[in-house]
Amino acid sequence: MTHTISYPDAHDESNSVDGAVNAFTGADTDWTDLVTSAGDAPVFSDSAVKFNIAGWDERTTSNKWRTIERAIVVFNNPSIDAGDTITAATISGYGNMKGTNAGDPTCKIYSSNPASDTAIVAEDYATLGATSFTDTTLLGSNLDLSGFNDWVLNSAGLAHINKDAISKFGFRDATYDVANSAPTHVGGQPDTNIRIWSADEDQSGDRRPKLVITHALPFTPKVIMF
Repeated sequence: MTHTISYPDAHDESNSVDGAVNAFTGADTDWTDLVTSAGDAPVFSDSAVKFNIAGWDERTTSNKWRTIERAIVVFNNPSIDAGDTITAATISGYGNMKGTNAGDPTCKIYSSNPASDTAIVAEDYATLGATSFTDTTLLGSNLDLSGFNDWVLNSAGLAHINKDAISKFGFRDATYDVANSAPTHVGGQPDTNIRIWSADEDQSGDRRPKLVITHALPFTPKVIMF
C-alpha cells in the first residue's frame, strides 16, 4: 500500500486552490433564498490564511438571515498511477475557530466544481453538491482547534477522486444548508463560524488542508507451472 498526501496550493496558485464561498445579502433574507443563491463575492478569498467550512449570519428580524458560507478545496494528485486501486482516503482540516451562536452545523464533505482550478469566484457557491462524500459526522462545536479534524471518505467520495489529475471537494453543513432547513432563530443578530486554516496560513507548523489517499497496484494472480 502507498499513501499519497495532496495539498491545495498557496497563493499564487498553480494547479489547485482552497477558500470559502458564500451567499451574502447584508439584508433580511429568507433561508431558502440563501441556500439556492447563485453566490456572492467570497468573504475569505483564495489568498486568506483561514476560511469557514460552514457558517451563517442571523438578522435581527425574526427568521431572517443575511449569509450562508461553504468552502471549496481542490487537490492535485499527480503521483497516483491511473491503474492503482484506491482503498481509502481522508480529508483533514486543522481547526482555527468555532462559533455556534446561531446553531451547531454538521460539517461534511461534498463535491465542488469551481470555474477555475486555481481561483475561487462568487458563482462557485452554487456548484457544491448535496450528496455526502463522508459518513463522518463532525459538529462544529466539536471542531478540534489544536489538531487536524478528519473526514473519512465513503465509497462515493473515493469514486470522486481523479487519480491522475484534479479532485474537487467542498465543505457544507448537512443539517441546515443541505437540508434547506433554517436553524432556530436566536435573536440579537448572532453568527455561526466554523473555520480551518488554509494553504496560505502563516502560523508555525503545517496546518494546510490535506487529502491522504491509500492506494496500490491491483492484484494480479500468477500461475506457477511445474
